[in-house]
Amino acid sequence: MATQLGSIKRVRRFPGFVVDGFNYQSPDVVAYFLTHFHADHTVGLHAGFKGPAPIYCSAVTAALVTNVMGVKPSLVRAVPLNDTVQVHTADGAVAFVTFLDANHCPGSATIHFRRRRGADEEDASLKEDKKKGVDVDASSSALSGDVVALHTGDFRAARCVREDPKLHALIRDHGPIGELYLDTTYCDPRWRFPDRKRACAAMAEIARRELLREPRTLFLVGSYSIGKERAVKAVANAVRSRVGVGWHRARTLKLTGWWDENLFLCEDDERAVADAAERAAAEIASGSAAGQAQPAPPFRVRVTPMGGGPPHENMANLLRESRDPNTGEPYFKAAVSFRPTGWSYRGSSKTRRRDGDGDGDGDGD
Repeated sequence: MATQLGSIKRVRRFPGFVVDGFNYQSPDVVAYFLTHFHADHTVGLHAGFKGPAPIYCSAVTAALVTNVMGVKPSLVRAVPLNDTVQVHTADGAVAFVTFLDANHCPGSATIHFRRRRGADEEDASLKEDKKKGVDVDASSSALSGDVVALHTGDFRAARCVREDPKLHALIRDHGPIGELYLDTTYCDPRWRFPDRKRACAAMAEIARRELLREPRTLFLVGSYSIGKERAVKAVANAVRSRVGVGWHRARTLKLTGWWDENLFLCEDDERAVADAAERAAAEIASGSAAGQAQPAPPFRVRVTPMGGGPPHENMANLLRESRDPNTGEPYFKAAVSFRPTGWSYRGSSKTRRRDGDGDGDGDGD
């Protein structure tokens, strides 16, 4: 969960810059930065939000903030990933801000801040090193003339993030990160998650195995308002089914660029659901899906909220409610639910990454 501490929300040495902290609305704020569209990072942001400053975020996050949350577009500045924008700090200095892919949820970003060092300004850490007689590398940001900070938001510290060419280009051209803000969940060394591809492959294998055990199985994949799209796709592909989603999720999938008519089906679109059911029944009748029990559901995978009551009770309710509208017969006999989140991880504290590309240093998705 994101902290609400001002020491993390405000970017030190970039006066007036606030990251994921929309409850901070003092007159000295000159720019807000939003790392991604998850509720614990948008605290204080709502349709009536009036600033006092504009919000900088990725293009995907901007689409979600304005279309889903209802924030006025005039307050939002969309910044493409890997692009750099100039933003003035409260003391009038020009800061260069770059949004980088955080590999978390759609639109998520880590944010690289830099500005030129003032003539009368000397890095406190450099001054301390001088007192201690430490030989400071001349290539460091303390001597390069740039003040540099990186705010991670929630991120997955996979190889693609650690070795991001744009990040390394910024470090090469402007010096190493002077201050690192880790407003993220799983930084404790005991968290050693498998990488995303391995986790999705394991989910797919479980789904295939369960479908062989009971062909009339409903698969549920938990998600937040956005995120877990790759996990959902892995399960759907494994059982060769489209995914049922509500209209709210259908809208966010379209805004994030994830909507695929061949993968997702809006449950609130009665015509589309009826057509899908007709096609499924026709496949059985033609023998192309021989061995599948009647009736034919329009989809066998659904996206469900990550929380929301006792999981087994909810699964039982969905089994009872998922019925053929013509016969009243239940579509499914069993349900399998996935909760793809680090909060449910139970790995040993002694677990170590085998390939050097685990994702346990950031916030899972």
